[in-house]
Amino acid sequence: FLVAFFCARVVLGVVFLRDLDPNTWPGVREVSKDSDEFQSQKDHFMASCEPWKHKYDFDLSVDKLYRIDRPPATPGQPSSRTDSQALYHGTPWEAAMGIVCDGFRLPNHPGMFGKGIYFADCPLKSWRYCFPSKEMANALPRITGKGGYILMCWVDLGKKRQEKEAKPELKGYNRRSWMNWLTGHRGAYDSVQGLTEEEGGALRVPEYIVYDIAQIRLAYLFEVQKTD
Repeated sequence: FLVAFFCARVVLGVVFLRDLDPNTWPGVREVSKDSDEFQSQKDHFMASCEPWKHKYDFDLSVDKLYRIDRPPATPGQPSSRTDSQALYHGTPWEAAMGIVCDGFRLPNHPGMFGKGIYFADCPLKSWRYCFPSKEMANALPRITGKGGYILMCWVDLGKKRQEKEAKPELKGYNRRSWMNWLTGHRGAYDSVQGLTEEEGGALRVPEYIVYDIAQIRLAYLFEVQKTD
């Protein structure tokens, strides 16, 4: 078993993980663990976990931090606004590379609140999306020695529409539509916030959804490990 484990780790490390090293991605630089920047971002990451820690039976530790200096994926994308919020997006290794290199893309299939990009203000919630399954989340870090990837983004939430239950038909509000213009943009919103059970909603932890990638600005990539 030990021989098979070692061989699998070597093969994955050489063949599969070589292109998944963020240091090889354009516009990405690893932040030194000795820097104030690393400590500041790590502290913010851990502080974001704290309010919801009682709802999870695990914790996260930050192994590495990468700064993302990429031009906007959408021409004319605004810089961080006063209503921007630092939010987290967990995603598998390959998807993280695609997002950093090519930008976010709206999904083909709807989630709980439609075809949007989903974020959380708690990294513990984001962890579940770092791997395709719970089994792989437990196995892959042990085999490869590599943690999960969680992106930190500045997200322009604007006017939030709060939802208590699933509405997969949502697709965002088109402010440029002539019909919406005629109705005075009644019911207009820029993002959706899924409410928690304590707020009368269906979620354990809140989530935030935007339907326009121009509202998202990549900032950091965290490589994290699950701890008990």
